[in-house]
Amino acid sequence: IRDNIAEWGGGIYTHGTDIIGNVNIFNNVGSGILTTGQDVNIKNVKIFGNIHLTHGAGINISGMYDYGVMIDSCIIVSNVSELGSTLQCGSGLNSTGAENIDISNSIIINNHAGNAGVLSCENSDISINYSTLYNNSSEDIYKGLLLGTGSSSTISNSNIYNGGNSVQNNEIL
Repeated sequence: IRDNIAEWGGGIYTHGTDIIGNVNIFNNVGSGILTTGQDVNIKNVKIFGNIHLTHGAGINISGMYDYGVMIDSCIIVSNVSELGSTLQCGSGLNSTGAENIDISNSIIINNHAGNAGVLSCENSDISINYSTLYNNSSEDIYKGLLLGTGSSSTISNSNIYNGGNSVQNNEIL
């Protein structure tokens, strides 16, 4: 799935898809994947070179307050959120309200955004297992995870380095 342009969900815009798997999603404008509405499993997907003007260039998770997202065996690389405003956040992944986000056996590298190069979220419980977060960057100081109000994280058996190691939780500070 490539070379598409949309305001939201340039690669895939889904409201109710259970599984997205075994596909490459690249060079789209308006997020590689925008998912809303119900639980979704993203497995064996390579998401790269996508652009979004505000947030979630790789994966944008929106309005899923009672649902979760599982990202397993994925490669999320070189996605860029372009604008330098406060809306720009989470180039690799952005979530506004998924109840649970589980990332396992995945590689998240070379993503760039204004606020958080890897993941920016609110009201979400994040679990990262057996994954690598490397060389992600942002215009702000949060090159890794930016956890907003109501969010928590558990990270285990993962490598996080060179720009992927900052974790900010706005509730604690």
